[in-house]
Amino acid sequence: MDMLELHKAATELITEAWQALVAVGVVLCSAYRPFIKVGRDYEGHVLMGSAAMGRFAALLSSKYPGRFQAPPGESPPPLGTHRDRVQVTHAGASSRNA
Repeated sequence: MDMLELHKAATELITEAWQALVAVGVVLCSAYRPFIKVGRDYEGHVLMGSAAMGRFAALLSSKYPGRFQAPPGESPPPLGTHRDRVQVTHAGASSRNA
């Protein structure tokens, strides 16, 4: 997986999330309450069950397995310690560090 694939999935997630939040009347916000908050303005299931969220979560899990596959209740390792870090070059291509 390269960073362009992750970028595309993130863009799809944001687009789908925005449409879902518009559909339930969460956005556009009032000038008196310009920020939205999960649990106060909408419930998480509005976004968590979406197809784009599933694709994005699967990509993150495959890209950073140690980060997103920790057992319940256990903290994942710090980001800088994962052995499969991906280095992005100036041209946008990625390469794996061993």
